[in-house]
Amino acid sequence: MISAVEIEQRRTSDQLRAFVKEVRERVESCPEELRRAQGGEGRYREFINEVWPLSQFAHLLYPPETLFLPVLGNQGYDVEVFDGEGEPLDKIEIAKPHDGQANAENNRLLKERGFGHIRVCDFGSQLDALKPWIASTAENKALKDYSDCTLVLVASTDPPFDEELPNLEQQCVEFAYRLKQMAYRAKRAFLAVPSLDKCFEI
Repeated sequence: MISAVEIEQRRTSDQLRAFVKEVRERVESCPEELRRAQGGEGRYREFINEVWPLSQFAHLLYPPETLFLPVLGNQGYDVEVFDGEGEPLDKIEIAKPHDGQANAENNRLLKERGFGHIRVCDFGSQLDALKPWIASTAENKALKDYSDCTLVLVASTDPPFDEELPNLEQQCVEFAYRLKQMAYRAKRAFLAVPSLDKCFEI
């Protein structure tokens, strides 16, 4: 099982991606560990909702030499950020909005029959199912004080086909504009869309 010690290490964005890849390979090679990860047991919840997304967007917002330290707990942010010299640079609050009930049902099916729900969406509309959850999370985050943090909302969509990329990107641009209408008390705020390898300022 993944430990707090493994997670709470300073890593560059490249090292974060290598760490996530190593953990995924380790987990996928052990059925019991895969079951724990799918159920969000132990530290897998933080790994899936914070460390993995961080590895997907960190390179988009900071220089390559930047160091990221995931911090477990309820301190009002998820990551401490340091420059290449080790000096404090920023803090990051990460939110990965999703339908918790649907995910729990999907995990139950995975455990029982080995596969979950099959998701179908219109051409380039992978973001649609997440929009209500992201908007609700954004509203809640706008009520809190993240004035010393960068706030990142992660839209974890299914990977699009190449032909869908323009549609999905246009959807993200329009949705980011909608999210931008909320007043966030943060140093800066972004909608990160890993499937596009892009962040949209909100």
